[in-house]
Amino acid sequence: MKEWPLGTVFVFSDGRSKRLTLDNFDSPEFKRLRRWPLEPHPDVIRVETYEDQKKLDLGEARRVLLSDGEFPPVACRPRRFQRGQINVFALDIHTEGGPGTYIRAPIAEITYKLKYKLQGWHEKEKKNLAQLAASSMAFYLKHKSHIAAVHLATLEAIVPIPPSKNRPFQPVYLLAEALGQVLGLPVLRILDQTGGPSMKRAPSEKRFEKIYERMQVTEKGLLPRRILLLDDLLDTGATMSAAISRLQENGVRHIHPVTFTATRKRAPLARGREADFQGT
Repeated sequence: MKEWPLGTVFVFSDGRSKRLTLDNFDSPEFKRLRRWPLEPHPDVIRVETYEDQKKLDLGEARRVLLSDGEFPPVACRPRRFQRGQINVFALDIHTEGGPGTYIRAPIAEITYKLKYKLQGWHEKEKKNLAQLAASSMAFYLKHKSHIAAVHLATLEAIVPIPPSKNRPFQPVYLLAEALGQVLGLPVLRILDQTGGPSMKRAPSEKRFEKIYERMQVTEKGLLPRRILLLDDLLDTGATMSAAISRLQENGVRHIHPVTFTATRKRAPLARGREADFQGT
């Protein structure tokens, strides 16, 4: 049975850190934490281990981990989401809690930061954050293959969903490159959907049609037959569906759509009952 060794530090989503020592080794809390991520703790976002077992200050220990660029996986609750005719593997949910409010799982918080909060970050810091997310994706694709329905050994390439806007920094490409390094797969940027209006506020019944019109395969030669189609966030599934349709038209036969996080909207409260969730 896999367990973390003495000296392991567990980092929680609220910023707290706890170290596994002889004093707490057999406590009820640490008995469960020792088996993370085999038994995921809802508030743990990652663990940090040290071979030399030096007594480092927790803040210093976290900087040491970030400096070497190697990360254990983030705790996730992977599952499959149905969006229209497609079934997508996601590491966790990005819950919409109401107008302008969001409740993000740890992996969703990471991808959100990559997309919107990187002003002033150095390139190494951006790559480290992308590697943290990518190592988590690779871990769950391997250890949750029965959910992901992906046989990694048969994949030929990773194809990222293209961004709809030209930006100096494109997080989905950085995530794809990081995942490609972990899995040993080439990353093919063979899709493009720039040049059209934003689809965020488009009516859902028109979204697929509009995105399909502007989604293009930029390489017309022989394409790989088995690919991992990667996006950072799954919402309605219209973009993923349009990309799958275009790739299939160009000869790609086995497409495995995966995403780091998927949205789920809170249903309104009804007569005192707890809020439930509904797919978007």
